[in-house]
Amino acid sequence: MVKRKVWLAAVLLAALGLGVSACGGGNDGADTREPDNTAPADSTAAQAEAVYKANCVSCHGADLGGGFGPELKNVDQRLSADELFTVIKEGRGQMPAFGGSLSDEEIQALVEWINAQ
Repeated sequence: MVKRKVWLAAVLLAALGLGVSACGGGNDGADTREPDNTAPADSTAAQAEAVYKANCVSCHGADLGGGFGPELKNVDQRLSADELFTVIKEGRGQMPAFGGSLSDEEIQALVEWINAQ
């Protein structure tokens, strides 16, 4: 029983030592991070693409080519940006409304991303 406690204590101390050593050290306080040269628009587009993949791809396809839902390629020729925004937010036909799960800003970014494809 005593050996088990000693062994357990040694393992815990070793784990703690590894955890502390992994937390860094040797940093003299200088900021060594690379500057973020991505424009906010790139970030917004990446976020909109992530929203699409999480919410839309299963019906509209990875390439916006459609499937269960209609094709979204060149959707701007069929719907204005405002109409597409409304469809995403309020739903239409078989399409569910996403206004309860996505913010207006996310929907707007998604509309812009879809229209840019």
